[in-house]
Amino acid sequence: MAPWVLVLCPGYVRTPFLGNLLGGAATSPRPGGESFALTAEQCAEAVRTGILKRKRTLVLPRAGWLLVAAERLCPAVMHSAMSRATHRSRKS
Repeated sequence: MAPWVLVLCPGYVRTPFLGNLLGGAATSPRPGGESFALTAEQCAEAVRTGILKRKRTLVLPRAGWLLVAAERLCPAVMHSAMSRATHRSRKS
């Protein structure tokens, strides 16, 4: 059987990680991230299914594929938008 690699691109996964980060000093979540967040169980099941189906790339949640498609169609526009969003979140 030929070698196979799964590229996993998870979005927000609801875990206690943020609450326990740096000894209880939680970071502020990204705006809008919670609306697309998956539970750890949903993420694990999606990864399991991706492995069983021998997927090459798995973007979670599925809505993340819209960003992937936009980046492939117009990378300069997406790069600019992501840069602006990153700079805005750092100022907050």
